[in-house]
Amino acid sequence: MSQLLRNLETEFGRLRTGNGDAEHGLKKCADETHDFRVQLKKLKAHLAKQAQERQAGEVADEAGFQRKRELIAEKLRRTHTSWSGAVRRTCRGAVAAQSRFEKHAVQRLFEFELDKVYTHRLPAHAREQVAQAIGKHLSRYNISNIPVHEHHDILRYMRGVYGVDETVTEDYVEMSQIIQDMRKGDISGCMAWCEPGSNLQFELYLLRAKQLLLEGDRLLTYNYVMNNIPGLMLQTRKYGIRRDIGTLLANIAVGDAAKFESLESEIRVQLDKCVALFTRDYCRKNNLLYNSSLFLILLSGIISFQFFIKYQTIRAASHVDWSTEDELPFSVKLPDFLSDFHPIFICPVLKEETTRENPPYSLPCHHIISKKSLDKLSTNGTCNFKCPYCPIMASKSKTQKVNFAKL
Repeated sequence: MSQLLRNLETEFGRLRTGNGDAEHGLKKCADETHDFRVQLKKLKAHLAKQAQERQAGEVADEAGFQRKRELIAEKLRRTHTSWSGAVRRTCRGAVAAQSRFEKHAVQRLFEFELDKVYTHRLPAHAREQVAQAIGKHLSRYNISNIPVHEHHDILRYMRGVYGVDETVTEDYVEMSQIIQDMRKGDISGCMAWCEPGSNLQFELYLLRAKQLLLEGDRLLTYNYVMNNIPGLMLQTRKYGIRRDIGTLLANIAVGDAAKFESLESEIRVQLDKCVALFTRDYCRKNNLLYNSSLFLILLSGIISFQFFIKYQTIRAASHVDWSTEDELPFSVKLPDFLSDFHPIFICPVLKEETTRENPPYSLPCHHIISKKSLDKLSTNGTCNFKCPYCPIMASKSKTQKVNFAKL
């Protein structure tokens, strides 16, 4: 795998620089074409000047006039021949470099088998789930950057370019349309979507006020702020927004030229903030993951990789192995947003963690124990038993399996 990546990097470097030339082949072709156009403009100017002299009757020497025209035609022929030959040579070199890159790099990518470089091969039944996770990742992070806006165009584009199923893309279409409109300067769609009194609504009001201020109409900006912000402040207890409003009003009243020069960058920062807030609210409202599962898994793997390397080194040096399935021989400290959705329940009776083979069960009194504890207390379901934590009697038939969920 590493050899393949090194080969790809080497061949791409050759393609980009054109066998070590200081100038890329296609760039050289563009520069030569630019020089040719400059020469054509000069020759055109000479011809236009001669035509004006002929029309004005200022040509005294007809033979000299014809010689100048012949010289211009000859120079045009030589310039075109030189440009044509140079472009042909450059294009031949570019085509040869492209063919070499395809032969030595691209074809080897298709010959490469991923199964040869990883131990835990992906089961066939899991490939569909992986493809769905990739589709959700692309829809979550890339759908707002595609060059189409209409609903059916977005579905068709994601299907044709990325192979994402329409049922996956459908959840993110409205988000894509609103974000595209926001980046074009139209926040009306997002304003209509957001909840009254929310942080997003306040940030949108602030963004619109800064846009109006950038247009130069301070009175219109002041009226907009006074018509919208006071009512919003009555709906929220977040008094920190007064600081932002005070700064904006100060800019309206006494803003100098230097402050207005930095207003464009402030608007870009404010727009990014509004997009992030809208994305988070949209995902929460539609029960979607703000961070895709693919992103979370890869990030967890990257963070844990250093511990795996250390473990492999220790295991190789001490000649020991780990035989417990579905459990690591070391602890990995992950950020809260990577670990808070993994439910863990320790059975209070046997003092062990529940697993898929030993799931948690709820008793009629709503105390929870593991399946092994339930089987032990009920003698494999043959008798009633008392809850270990309260006097209520229970039987195995009245228990229910527990599934933890993140709320």
